[in-house]
Amino acid sequence: MTLLRRLEAKGAVACDDQGGIKSFRPLIRREDAALQETEDFLDRVYKGSLSLMISSLTKKQALSQQEIAELHEVLREMEANTDD
Repeated sequence: MTLLRRLEAKGAVACDDQGGIKSFRPLIRREDAALQETEDFLDRVYKGSLSLMISSLTKKQALSQQEIAELHEVLREMEANTDD
């Protein structure tokens, strides 16, 4: 099965067949597809643990000060939106 057929089976693209010429068009936004793939990867490889994934990704590649600041900001936003 080709990649496009797998995407069609998942509902991500549609195939139009006009006179034997097939064309594919997206059914979901790129951002939605990327989020779904990221969630699937996180579940499959890290059993849903975001902290384990980040720890693993940063062991071999150091983060810049800007990246660290961005992560701090993401965590602050998440903390502010947590209903505890």
